[in-house]
Order: sequence, then structure tokens, then C-alpha cells
Amino acid sequence: MQLSESITRFLLTIVTTGFLLVNTEQLHAEGALEKVRKNLDTVSESLDKARNKVDDARQNLDENIDEIDSLVDEAESIKEDATTLIEDLKNSETQKALAAEALARKINSNASQTTKESRTLARSVNGNLTQDSINAYTEALQFCLAQVGRNVRFSPQERSDIRQALVNAYSTLDAKSQRRLADARSTWNYYRTHWKTLPIQVKQSYAYDVIALAYGEEDAAQALGMNQGIDKKNAPGDYR
Repeated sequence: MQLSESITRFLLTIVTTGFLLVNTEQLHAEGALEKVRKNLDTVSESLDKARNKVDDARQNLDENIDEIDSLVDEAESIKEDATTLIEDLKNSETQKALAAEALARKINSNASQTTKESRTLARSVNGNLTQDSINAYTEALQFCLAQVGRNVRFSPQERSDIRQALVNAYSTLDAKSQRRLADARSTWNYYRTHWKTLPIQVKQSYAYDVIALAYGEEDAAQALGMNQGIDKKNAPGDYR
């Protein structure tokens, strides 16, 4: 009887111990499983965060790519504008150079013409005879002849003949005629500008002296319809 009870208690002890061991192992297993679950949750959260970061990075990359494309387009536009500006500047510089060259040619031509016209062809103590003086006298003679109904237009050869005749005769002319020829340009400019407002006697005096130098006093008087000397009291300068 005592043996049987001892065996029974022993068996109960074994069973209880086994049950406790099983429960303990089960608890350990559940605890480990919970840890695994927590780790999985942590890993899942980390994966979610990683995904979010990847999505953010992808979005930022797309935005950066768009911005880069925009910058590239802007750079191309700036390049085109710069190229156009350079071409315009080149054209402008070319035009300026051409304009400067044309102006230089004109200045040189005018200077050459001025030098030619101011060249002294005959000298006198009463004034020098220049090409411009001869040109002015020829213009005045043509004008005065037109005033008396003789509309003439001197040809280049006739102008050359007048020039040569004046050069050859200059040294033999009286002092007053020499002064008139030397000052022909300024005198002709005055009469041409004020002709309409000048008195008839002053006009006749000027026309007479201009025509007389070329054709003689008698022809000049006949051309102007004058039989006697003319009144020069109102004429300016040497025409008094």
C-alpha cells in the first residue's frame, strides 16, 4: 500500500513536472513568436519607410530631371539668342565699316575737290585767282546772261576756254577787275541770295560788270539796254 502510494506520487510528480516543462516551453515558444512578430513588424515598418524614401527619391529625381530639362531648354534658347545677337553685331559692324568707308571716300573726295578748287591759278597783289573763283564767275555770267534773255548753258569745253582766258588775262586786268575775280565766290553768293530784293540799278551794275568782263563794255551796255553809263552808287563792295 505504501509502495503503491509512493509510485502514484512519483508518477504525479513526473506528470506535473512534464506539464510544467511543456507549459514553460510553450511560454518560451510564444514569447519567441511574439518577438518574431515584433521583429517582423519592425522590419515591415522599416520596409515601408524605405519604400516611402524610395518614392520620395524617385519623385525628387523626376522633379530634378524636369528641372534639368527646363534648364537645358533655357540654355538652348539663350544660345540661339546669343548667336542671333552676334550675327546682328557682325552685320552692324559691317554696316558701320561700310558707312565709315563711304564717309571717308566722300570726305576724301570733298577734300580733293576743295583742294582742286582752291588751287591758285594766277597771282596778283590784288588777290589770287583760283579755280573756285573762276567757277563762281562762270555761274554768275550764265545767270546774268539769262537775265537779259540769253539762256545759255556752258559746255565743259566752253568752261575750260573761259578758265584759260581768265588765267591768261588776269595779270593784264586793272586792279578793280582783279579784286572782283578774286572775290567772285563771295560776291556771287551775295547777289544770288539777295537778287530778288535788290534795287534794279544794283542788279544792272552787277550784270554789266560781269558781262563786260567777258564780252566788252559795249556789248554789255547793249545787252542791258543802256546807252549811257550806269548808276553804281548803291552797289556793294567793288561794284560801287
